[in-house]
Amino acid sequence: MTIETDSNKWIEEKIKFFRNLSFFEMFKEKTNAELGAHLLGISKADDYWGELEENKVLSGWQLLSYDTNRVWLINDSAILGGVSEFKNNFYKTVLEKLAAISLGKFNPLEIKVTECGVCEGRGKRISLAFSCNSKQFELTFCADWEALVLNFLEELNEVIADTGYSFEYNLDEYGPCIVLFINEKEKEELIKAGWIFRHNPYYWVDKAKKCEETEDMEKAGYYFKKAYAMSPSDMTIACDYGFCLIANSKKNEGKEIFAKAISLLRDQIENGNETGSFYLDLFTKEMEKL
Repeated sequence: MTIETDSNKWIEEKIKFFRNLSFFEMFKEKTNAELGAHLLGISKADDYWGELEENKVLSGWQLLSYDTNRVWLINDSAILGGVSEFKNNFYKTVLEKLAAISLGKFNPLEIKVTECGVCEGRGKRISLAFSCNSKQFELTFCADWEALVLNFLEELNEVIADTGYSFEYNLDEYGPCIVLFINEKEKEELIKAGWIFRHNPYYWVDKAKKCEETEDMEKAGYYFKKAYAMSPSDMTIACDYGFCLIANSKKNEGKEIFAKAISLLRDQIENGNETGSFYLDLFTKEMEKL
């Protein structure tokens, strides 16, 4: 079976692109045209997404989601915790779903989820503990028992860093969410093609602030450093990191963070953006004290 109409040529072109990135290995016996026809047929029976159409929003997500070996497409991440499959073991099941698209490179065992506090703006702080490759891991983060929160992928990707792959995701404002298991080259090519992947430095900020609460300032600095590396132009993060360094008797490093922030803010103000005036005054005064 082949796609006969020119109007569906876009499917073949996208399949060719995705196959160059090693997607759709599960259909390797099919030609691009045969696979296109096959996936078009599947889409016609898709009650949620409907038939594949070139100009439909998220058509690329829908097409790629049929590679279930490496892609997890969530119809509505805002209510995933209420879906029967996830209802009783939300984040345990999420971890198992991630393992299912990892090409066997991530195999969490002895998964245990426990509540360990509350978070501002979220219902719970949870501990997600598991073993992988004979090592024990524990990720602690803010979560929601209804909406899927994937910020913890920042830390989970460190667990699997030696595989050369990472879990990358994007979230549509209306609820759909797509998660891919890809290597760095594949990620670069998808970004060149217009794909966007989300990363949240405030995952590390949250962990840093929890360490500050327990006066573990050295560890707080470690997490603030990660957040700052992801978003050095975020003045809130620069402020927190700079003051943390100073509290850890690293005044010169703190001054360096403030100096970089001041330079950036002055450039912004010269270009007509005065929203950072507060931080400019704050950092300038702190530099005078130091």
